[in-house]
Amino acid sequence: MGSIVPVAHAFQDGDHVRLNIPDDDMDGQTGVFRGYFTQQPTGEIKSYIELEGSRLLFPADPATVKPSKPK
Repeated sequence: MGSIVPVAHAFQDGDHVRLNIPDDDMDGQTGVFRGYFTQQPTGEIKSYIELEGSRLLFPADPATVKPSKPK
């Protein structure tokens, strides 16, 4: 059975977000929230972020996803 992961913000598909990962080159990247998923085989909960510009999906730790205003 998985553990409960506290999420600071409850996002809906289409919400504009930014990544807050100070020690990573993805810090400050913006995009659109596309949902949560469970990473296999670890069972970690991740957020799918569609990155602006590239439209690639980035799996982010939900604790690093913050609200952002659309550009």
